[in-house]
Amino acid sequence: MTLRFAISFFCVSAMAQDLPDARALLKETSTILLQHKSYQLDQQAIFETQGSTPVRLDMLLKMAVSNPGKLRIESGGPLGKSLIVSDGEHSWMYLSALKQYTKTHAASTPESMVKMMLPGMTDPLDQINSKDPFLDVTISGEETVEVEGEKIPCYVVEAKLDTVKLTQSMQLSGVEKLWIDKKTRLTLKQTMSATLKAGALSDPAEVNQAVSVVSWKLDNEVPDETFHFTPPEDAQLVAEFRGLVKANSDLTGQSAPDFKLTSLDGKEFSLQNLRGKFVLLNFLGNLVCSVPERSSGDGKTPPGISQTRLGSTGHQRRRGPEDGK
Repeated sequence: MTLRFAISFFCVSAMAQDLPDARALLKETSTILLQHKSYQLDQQAIFETQGSTPVRLDMLLKMAVSNPGKLRIESGGPLGKSLIVSDGEHSWMYLSALKQYTKTHAASTPESMVKMMLPGMTDPLDQINSKDPFLDVTISGEETVEVEGEKIPCYVVEAKLDTVKLTQSMQLSGVEKLWIDKKTRLTLKQTMSATLKAGALSDPAEVNQAVSVVSWKLDNEVPDETFHFTPPEDAQLVAEFRGLVKANSDLTGQSAPDFKLTSLDGKEFSLQNLRGKFVLLNFLGNLVCSVPERSSGDGKTPPGISQTRLGSTGHQRRRGPEDGK
């Protein structure tokens, strides 16, 4: 019995010594793609919110990057297709729901692209990058993840996220779990359970996210035409998106343009019909997930409406009965 215990203890100790440092592994996987001259990555993302009106969004995100400066990110969801393209000189963002696209100077990375296209995301991203955003990080075990029929050995990392301040009155905290390929250090699967607290919400909102790699290629030749953008014939070039998405994060004092949207249960809502009532719009997300948008006409039962965006941000717009804004 003593010999058997000694052997078991030796095996467990040897395994512990072979494991990499959890925080170092988490930092390595977050930057590993920057070390490759090119990559193509397809991911399946599921985003859910729990509450009086649950929202679920299932989408495919396709990304192609050729360093330096060329990238293509496309996704599809209930509100249509979104596309971001950069050829090294210029960047375009197209939203099929609005039939609009923007053109700006090129961004060299997906994160810088997000900051350029969505200014409201700059502060939350800088906050995360300025310090270690995790309170506790551990390697909880080893599991295999299947991608394209291949079972890939992975480290399982669990991380408790420190409170991230999205806006002055909105903050997010939660737990992430990542399956990191032992060989490539690429995150093949990621889940997050988080709590969103905001001054305008009577109760915290529970948010769940799952992102899985469907396929990937590293350091392969990506055709140049991948990074060319040709706008659809019915698309309009605009300085910033209007209607469903507003690129300018400061809307104080501006009248909100009227728009109509259909909720997941098929009910149509118009901003004009909500005139005289308080309206709250929340935008949430991260670099590889979707964004739920919720609008409330009576402050009690907001209809769930979803759209797609990259990055993490928060933005609130209140409209009072006294000014209709």
